[in-house]
Amino acid sequence: MAIHDGPDRDRTHSRTTPSEVAPPEKCDAPSQSIFAPEFAPAILRSLLDHTPAIVSLYDASGVHRYANRVMPGMQAGDVIGRHISEMVPGEYRDEVSARFERAVASQQPEEITLPGIGPDGRAQAYQGRVVPVVHDEKVVAMLAVVTEGADLVERRDAELRAQWYTRLVEQVDLGLYVLKLEETSNGHTLRNVSTNPAAERLTGITSQDWVGRTIDDVYPGLRARGLVEMAVRVVTTGVPEDIGHFLHEQANVSGTDWTFSMFPLLDRHVGVMFADITARKRVERQTRRMLDELARASRISTMREMASGLAHELNQPLSAIVAYVDACQELVESGRMNNRQLADVLRSVSKQAERAGRIIHRLRQMIRRDQPSRTLISINDAVGETAALFEATGRQAGVTIKVDLAGDLPEVLADIVQIQHVLLNLMHNAIDAVRELPQNRRQLTIVTSRPAEREVEVAVCDLGHGLTGESAGRLFEPFFSTNPVGLGLGLSISRTIIEAHGGRIEVVPNPDAGVTARFTLPVSSGKVNYVPTADSVHR
Repeated sequence: MAIHDGPDRDRTHSRTTPSEVAPPEKCDAPSQSIFAPEFAPAILRSLLDHTPAIVSLYDASGVHRYANRVMPGMQAGDVIGRHISEMVPGEYRDEVSARFERAVASQQPEEITLPGIGPDGRAQAYQGRVVPVVHDEKVVAMLAVVTEGADLVERRDAELRAQWYTRLVEQVDLGLYVLKLEETSNGHTLRNVSTNPAAERLTGITSQDWVGRTIDDVYPGLRARGLVEMAVRVVTTGVPEDIGHFLHEQANVSGTDWTFSMFPLLDRHVGVMFADITARKRVERQTRRMLDELARASRISTMREMASGLAHELNQPLSAIVAYVDACQELVESGRMNNRQLADVLRSVSKQAERAGRIIHRLRQMIRRDQPSRTLISINDAVGETAALFEATGRQAGVTIKVDLAGDLPEVLADIVQIQHVLLNLMHNAIDAVRELPQNRRQLTIVTSRPAEREVEVAVCDLGHGLTGESAGRLFEPFFSTNPVGLGLGLSISRTIIEAHGGRIEVVPNPDAGVTARFTLPVSSGKVNYVPTADSVHR
C-alpha cells in the first residue's frame, strides 16, 4: 500500500498482525518505549498503510496536502495540491465546502458524503468526516477520513424513495400511526412511535401528546374494542386486518364515523391507517332515507293499482260476516236458536274476521313507515304472505299464481318489508307481462331454492313475451320501463335493496317463453351482524 504526500513520493510497507506487536513491558528494548518520539512516524505510517479508510490531510484553507491512498480511478497527482471544492462534482460542491468551512469555524467534526468510482467501476458513495487538527486553539490542518459506502445510484434511489414515502405520508389525507406492540406485566399494549399530520388533524391529538405514550394513556376505550388483540394477531400472522366502519365520539373532533385498517411492519410494529367517513355515511343515510320513501311510494302506488282486487278480497269475509250475523238474528227472533247453533255461527264469524284481519295486516305491513330493521326471517314465509296478498290481483287479471317452496331452507337476515317489496315488484311485472296473453300462458310461478350452501334463491317465472336486445341491458336503469305507464323505478329500487342485503338480482330469458327474475340472499350465521354503536371510544 502506497503513501502519498506529494506527486513523487511512493513508499510501500509490509502488513503486521496484532500478534506481532508485543506489549511495552515485553519489548526487546525495555529501556526504550514504543511511544518514543522516534517511533511515531513508523507507527503512524503503518497505521495509514493498513487502515481500510482513505485518510487525507488538508490545510486550513482546504488545499489537499496528503493522502494515504486515493479513490479508485484517480491518481495522487489528481488530488495533491488541489482545493477540496475542485475534487467534488458540482451537485455536491456547495454542501461539502460548507461542511468543511463549518468544521474549521466550529473546530468540531462534520460528516461528509463524496461521490466516486468503486472497485467494480460503478458509481459509489463514500462516507466520511472532516476533523479539525487544533494547536494553540487554532485549526492548523483538517483530517478527512473516508470509507467506502453504498452504490451511489442505489443510494440516491433509496434516498429518493425515502423522500417520496415521507412526502406521501405527510400529504395523504388519511390518518397514520406507527405503533409498537410491547409486553407488560398485564399482557400487551401498543406504544405510538410516529403519527402523520393528517392523524393530528383528524383526531385533534398532536404528536407531542401521543408519540411515546401507550394506547391506554390516550385511547383507553380502544382496548375494549379489541385493538390490542388485533395487533397481536397481525404481528403473529403477518396478515392485515380492518374494520370497515365503527363509531367513535370525541369531544374535540366533529367526526363520528370511521374506517380503520391495521397492517404489519418490522420488529413488532404495526401501521394503523384510518379515515373520517362521517360525511360519506351522512350522505349514505340520507340516500337510504330517500330510497325508503321512494320504495314506500312505489308500494303505495302498487297497492293503488291492486285496490279493486284487494277490495274484492276484503269484501268476501266482510260479506260472510254480515250473512252469518243476519242468519243468527233471524234464529234469535224466531226463538229457534240454541247454544250449539250460536257457537257455530260465532266460530264462522271469527274465522271470516281473522281472514279480513290478515288482509288488513298485510296491507299495513306493506305501506307502513318504519325504520328499516333486519331480523332473522324465513324466505318461504315472506313469499307465502306476498303471494297471498297478490292472489286477488292475479285472479282479477285471470292469472294463475303457483308457489313452489323448498323445504328446510335456512333463515336469512333481512328486512321483511323490503324483501316483500322486491317480491311484490317482480310479481307485478310478471302479471303485466302475461295479462294480455291467451289463458294457457297467463300464469306465473314463484320458486324458492338453495343453489349454494351459503345462499337461498327466489325466482319469479312468467310466460310472457320475453326481452328484446335493448331492454335486456337496461332493465335496472332508473326510469327505464317497457311498460308505457310505468315509472321505471321498480327494478332499480329492487336491485338496491337486494345488493344492500349482500345478494344478487338478475332477469334472464327462459328457453321457451317469458323471463325469470331471480334474486339471492346470503344465509344467516344464526346471529345478527355487528351494528356499530357510539359507546366505546373516548379520549
